[in-house]
Amino acid sequence: MRLNLSLNVTRKVAVISVAAAVVAAAGAIVLVKLDSKSPVPTSIARQLSYKTIYPAKVSQIDPASYNYQADQKTLSFTVAADNTKVAFTEQAAPDSLGTDGQAYYPALGLHPYAQFKTKLGPVALAKFWQSGSLKPVGESAILASGGTFLIAHSEKSLTNAEWKNLFDSLKISK
Repeated sequence: MRLNLSLNVTRKVAVISVAAAVVAAAGAIVLVKLDSKSPVPTSIARQLSYKTIYPAKVSQIDPASYNYQADQKTLSFTVAADNTKVAFTEQAAPDSLGTDGQAYYPALGLHPYAQFKTKLGPVALAKFWQSGSLKPVGESAILASGGTFLIAHSEKSLTNAEWKNLFDSLKISK
């Protein structure tokens, strides 16, 4: 009798364990599906021929700032980062830039003053000045990843560490 009771308990524990594992796996799949969904409005996302790059904390994005210029095939939106607004502009990466991980920014006329690596690829930092007066007009961080070319522009100067933190937090749509 004792042996039968022990086998029944063992069977119940095994069934419960398998059921819990199935529920956990299903939950993980749902989370991955939800997590990889781009925050770009569907009406805009349908028009894009490239993947979107965005902060993992989608709450940093101003939802009213999404703008798609169909004639130029560019997507832009604003991100709040380190007490400043950063304008993201994305388009399909130009062929002249090279491949992921080997982007050659001087091919586009960009001469970065710094570069760093992120999980999405190398990021180049460049400063810009107004033509004629040489008045500073901000700095930008440039990334080419997954066929997408991203320029993030901040009028307020960010430290290299702040840029790196922002770009380390980015995700690319599936």
